Amino acid sequence: MPVSRNIFRFIALPSGPFWLTLVFFLFLGFSIGTAAEPFGEVPEVGDSRPAGQATPTDKVTPHKAGLIAVTIDDLPCVGIRSRTPEANLKMIADTLVAERVPATGFVVTDRGHFQALRYWQKAELDLGNHSHSHPQYSKTSIPQYLADLKKNLAIMQKELGIDLSSGFFRYPYLDHGNSEEKVAAVADFLAERGGKLAHVSLDTVDYRFAQYYKGEKKPIAKKAYLQHLKECTNFFSGMSRKLFGREIPLILLLHANELNADCLPDILALYRSMGFHFISLNEAVADPAYQPYLLRPPLVKCHGDRNF
Repeated sequence: MPVSRNIFRFIALPSGPFWLTLVFFLFLGFSIGTAAEPFGEVPEVGDSRPAGQATPTDKVTPHKAGLIAVTIDDLPCVGIRSRTPEANLKMIADTLVAERVPATGFVVTDRGHFQALRYWQKAELDLGNHSHSHPQYSKTSIPQYLADLKKNLAIMQKELGIDLSSGFFRYPYLDHGNSEEKVAAVADFLAERGGKLAHVSLDTVDYRFAQYYKGEKKPIAKKAYLQHLKECTNFFSGMSRKLFGREIPLILLLHANELNADCLPDILALYRSMGFHFISLNEAVADPAYQPYLLRPPLVKCHGDRNF
């Protein structure tokens, strides 16, 4: 995710995500080991709540026709502490298969552990290019960046016998270089190979919660993380209705960490309880909202995590 992104970006969102996240980190900083129920009844963020008017009686708006495509970045693993990368990715894959949820995993090839990726492939889950070394495009030259993308394609072909050149690519850190020249270079790279850009329209800071998901903090982090997902989903669904006059299919970004491996059954159950149905990334980008942007982000001068 973008280096410039930090917890204070939530000031721009409705009051719920900011205050919940702020309380979460303050609590972790000052109150670990005290009460078992730190939050009490945390307000839920609805779609039309004016900023600053959160109340414990607010209800989450049901999403009767909501669609979500699950995407998972940084395969085979990121931030693994208590298990092997193979075991962690197997947990994620097994949950997706058991729940019959399609998903696309974006691979960083210099992290190795190709046996874990073979298990993902055997589970008939999709894979995409997330570069070889996870460079930040705004700090990397165009030739170096494109060479890194090509190296990912070559290694995936060698190790897994799979050609990702005509599949999906997602920018590491969602950093598209912030210049027309750099955006055009990747757009040409994708167009030449029949590839497509994997956008994110349901963003979270799961990696922040993952930093605290350890030891006695795990139950607290999990509870706050699930609430955070619910609030972010309602916010971006509301933004969709404001921008498009309807709920477009949302493309969810998660990371291949221990937090999501452990919480994925609860995450999927949460979305189903909210009325969402799961679709593939290919199905999501077939929506007219994404069609003009299959090769490039909507706004060149906008940070990647804010493009949708």
